[in-house]
Amino acid sequence: MFTFPARFAALLLLIISCQSHILASNPTPAGPVRESSATRGEVILSGVWKFQPATDKTTEKPSPSDWGTISVPGSWSKNGEGALPVNPVPPAGSAWPGLEGVATAWYERSVDIPVAWSGRALLLQFDRVSTDAKVYVNDQLSGEIRWPSGEVDISKAVKAGQTAVIRVLVVATPDEGDRINFMGYAQESKSKATLMSAGITGDVVLASRPSGSHVTDVFVQPSYRKKSVTLDVSLAGISQAGPLTVTVNMVDEKGTVETTFTQNVEGKVAPEQTLQFTWPWKSPRLWDLGQPNLYTAMVEVKGAGVSDIYPQSFGFREHWIEGKKFILNGTEIRWRPISWHGNSALGEKVIAPLREQGFNISQIWPQNRYARGHADFWGLWAETTDKAGWPIIGVVQNMSQPFIIDAQGK
Repeated sequence: MFTFPARFAALLLLIISCQSHILASNPTPAGPVRESSATRGEVILSGVWKFQPATDKTTEKPSPSDWGTISVPGSWSKNGEGALPVNPVPPAGSAWPGLEGVATAWYERSVDIPVAWSGRALLLQFDRVSTDAKVYVNDQLSGEIRWPSGEVDISKAVKAGQTAVIRVLVVATPDEGDRINFMGYAQESKSKATLMSAGITGDVVLASRPSGSHVTDVFVQPSYRKKSVTLDVSLAGISQAGPLTVTVNMVDEKGTVETTFTQNVEGKVAPEQTLQFTWPWKSPRLWDLGQPNLYTAMVEVKGAGVSDIYPQSFGFREHWIEGKKFILNGTEIRWRPISWHGNSALGEKVIAPLREQGFNISQIWPQNRYARGHADFWGLWAETTDKAGWPIIGVVQNMSQPFIIDAQGK
């Protein structure tokens, strides 16, 4: 899914301000409307939200007089770790219970739906929720989010030009019982499952896209050796067969179209389908160390009941191995790696000193991003390093949870 750099900048600034214990008494205004194409837009809703713990008597509806505030992303759990702040603020004279044992809480904020989004599908996207949530818009249950993330279509609850009152009931539970810890060969132990964080722990974004058939994803595969670029374009909701015209404008950082590719194909009726295209590209600007030449592929699909423009950011690069040699864009390179936590997304404040010390690549710290309640900033770190011309090494995901245990049926 395409993400704006501004989303990550807002997330980073929020984390820094909340660690300094700066919280407003009212929800933060919604971010600016960002139109990524003629068919898509988004509004960042991260910031300060209304907040109150839920009790048995208020699980269906929060108390109108007991709203405090909390940061989003953030956590109400005292077990929170890493960059997540833990700082809900109760209202004056509140009889809030201690939050240490609270497993359910309410969040609320309002946002005006842009008039220009008329006719589009309206979506609330949650990058991370610890651990599950029900989403209400204007007092209507619009959908649920299951760990760790998800999207809710709110088009039936609010229209363009109206105000959406968003209310989220978050339930934070390990829901795992005793957890197996794999310590090494033929060694294992058990420990009680706990949550590192509780609440809305990732970005929240109000997004719009075409209400019918649309593009769901674009995967760009550049090849230095073949002097070509391959795109996998995924579509959803195609209800009529017919010709499709796919046009891709490769746009640079200044908004200039550098080159354009076009191809006609036959679309088929299917809930989901992926089309693949390969075009020759002899002289693109290469992404390299310290030279983050980035493109945005503006992928337009028209015909057979679909009209959508989907933007996808990427750098043209290819890395491969020849014997003992590492090759980046046709040139041998000697990697000098350093391990670094994936949630330390401070851009050049982190990367510049590493460059000065002679490092040129970092490994994402091997945390189990699938553990319930675990905060995940891998996408943030990838976005930051991509814009800085700094390579990163991915890690093999922890296999003990959920993969090995699920495979064993335990």
